[in-house]
Amino acid sequence: MVTNLLILGGGNMGGALIRGWLKTQKKTKTLFNSIVLFDTNRDTREKWQKKTPTEPLLVVDDLHDLNTLETKPTTIVLAVKPDGVADAINSLLPYYERESDTCLISVAAGVPTKRLRAICATSKGRMVVLRAMPNLPVEVAQGVIALYGDDTVPAACYDRVARLFSALGTVTRLSEESLFDVITALCGSGPAYVYAFMEGLEEAAVRYGLSPADARSLTLAMVRGAAALVTEKACSPAQLRNHVTSPRGTTQAALEVLNRKKAPLPQLIDAALKAAIKRAQQLAS
Repeated sequence: MVTNLLILGGGNMGGALIRGWLKTQKKTKTLFNSIVLFDTNRDTREKWQKKTPTEPLLVVDDLHDLNTLETKPTTIVLAVKPDGVADAINSLLPYYERESDTCLISVAAGVPTKRLRAICATSKGRMVVLRAMPNLPVEVAQGVIALYGDDTVPAACYDRVARLFSALGTVTRLSEESLFDVITALCGSGPAYVYAFMEGLEEAAVRYGLSPADARSLTLAMVRGAAALVTEKACSPAQLRNHVTSPRGTTQAALEVLNRKKAPLPQLIDAALKAAIKRAQQLAS
């Protein structure tokens, strides 16, 4: 069990991780004793203080408060924007100069472990650096989380982090850090692609007569059912698509539109992933 878990950043991703871990902890009671949260934004801190007064969540107004804890967190999740990574780590290091077994997990896209270790190297203490790429469904324990740690990461630290994130979904350990760019494009950004497609379906259904409420509930049910079927059956998405598509039927008519020669859907998806990968590479540089 992680005694205390420190999270720096309570925004979209940090918030999703916190909510996911708190929900899971209610059921298992085995993940941690408490979560300590610090965010530089006062409004964010106050929001969390109001929302979770009875949860095992301690929101601190200053990192100096770490010195007042009976047990200082030795597992730290860095959930800040890429351009805030250096400032976040540098503000943290003075409080960890005597610790030697601290695991620092960064979920900031495009910031490589080499850079993270270089920032941490200014401390007398020793921080073990890992990277994680979770997506927003971790909030409901249905996320995808990619982990990477090089040969300097002790097995005990890696296992501790993997167990913590496994409570939020499917964990994949990457053999090469460069694969993060693909994971970011596929799984990190992927939910937004699905939401955009759902948004388009809902809007079209309303234009053709459905109420907004029915369009929303039916779209949700359809996506949930399609995902469940491809999960449970030993079939590829292509095979299931063929099962749904009858010759000269309604599905074929729709797919012909989606696969027009000038911009067929597979090429659009490929171009979208390529653009996301390129942006991830730009962030890393």
